Amino acid sequence: MIIKKILVLFLVSFSLIGCASVGIPKYIKDNHPYKHTFYADFDTVLDATLRTLDDLDWKVAAKSDPAIYEQNKVLKDPQAQQILILTEVRPAPLSAGKKNARLNIYLLQNQDKRTEVEIRYLTLTSVPFKSFFDYKADAIVDKILQVIDEKLGQ
Repeated sequence: MIIKKILVLFLVSFSLIGCASVGIPKYIKDNHPYKHTFYADFDTVLDATLRTLDDLDWKVAAKSDPAIYEQNKVLKDPQAQQILILTEVRPAPLSAGKKNARLNIYLLQNQDKRTEVEIRYLTLTSVPFKSFFDYKADAIVDKILQVIDEKLGQ
């Protein structure tokens, strides 16, 4: 009888945790990218982006060549520069369940000292029995772009 109660208690507590094994991938596909062009050279925008992430408590997990993840990111111009910044997972408060977020930021040098910044945002919300992915975060991305803009003095 006690074993049955323990088993039921275990099953109920496990089901309330949700799908704990589901995680946020490091690389985020471009399902809903936010794009902005800054009129500054690549290195200046990269520096402003990294300082912005640090200021807003987004920890950088890795910096990578985007061509590793996407074939269309292979540069035709050998002088051009690009980088993909992958952040650590960041917990977000949620009243019922668990919510985590991650950013990927792609920088591409264009002609005439322009740098395109593409931000990809992904959240995973886990509630009992279900997990949801979301690729939109207008307010968060707007804040990141605003701080980058301020750091560039534009």
